[in-house]
Amino acid sequence: MTGARQTGKTTLVRRLFPEYTYISIEDPVMRSTFSNLTAQQWKSIYPKAILDEVQKEPQLIESIKATYDQWDEPRYILLGSSQMM
Repeated sequence: MTGARQTGKTTLVRRLFPEYTYISIEDPVMRSTFSNLTAQQWKSIYPKAILDEVQKEPQLIESIKATYDQWDEPRYILLGSSQMM
């Protein structure tokens, strides 16, 4: 889901999917931690997650795609600002 900043994307998705782990990609230190996860680790550690501000780390999109390509169970919601860098 993309859209302008401060329009309620995060609030909406967190209310609709309370069972999903919320992950913010805002923190540059944590960003590298998430970027280094393998598809297997995503499946095991975060089988259902909301990734907020995902445009700040495009490599994450490839990791999530690899997870989807290998397993049916994991589910991810990717959020980002329409003001991509």
